[in-house]
Amino acid sequence: MGCHTWGYNKWEGVSREEGIRNIKLRISAECDFCERLKNHRETIDADLLETYTEWTPEYAIEKIKYWEDLRNKLDEMTDTEIFNMYLRMDLLDEVVDYVEGKGWYKEVEGFWDPFRHLNFSEAQLFSLQETLDFMHDPKNQCIVYDYSYDQVNEFWEKYPDGMIDFG
Repeated sequence: MGCHTWGYNKWEGVSREEGIRNIKLRISAECDFCERLKNHRETIDADLLETYTEWTPEYAIEKIKYWEDLRNKLDEMTDTEIFNMYLRMDLLDEVVDYVEGKGWYKEVEGFWDPFRHLNFSEAQLFSLQETLDFMHDPKNQCIVYDYSYDQVNEFWEKYPDGMIDFG
């Protein structure tokens, strides 16, 4: 069957300020929840406390320290580190990848499997010509459909700074 083909558009991401603001909001929410775990357990759903038995007051103290330490490190972090933290905290509802030296890419909705690649490689394609060369290279063992060329051309017309990835 082979690797799925995914299309991505060049994406600028969130600004450093927006990322830091959202991370700080998340950290504050986590600290507030831990404070409730520690001192106001009656305000937390009893079923949750029964399910998550590790949510003890001691656990809350440990987690508050973790979140406060994280907040203190923000000013020393690079934009990439902040954005990676932003992604790890699930503050973004989109599929985003960072490509070293090229920047951020966001998955394009509706662009999926115009052709398949059988080798399960780490290939990333950044132009129409690269894509066509890749599709025609026998060592890549691509499955090309009747509609493949139309979809690939349409993708590169819409997203000239895009990327095609496999997985």
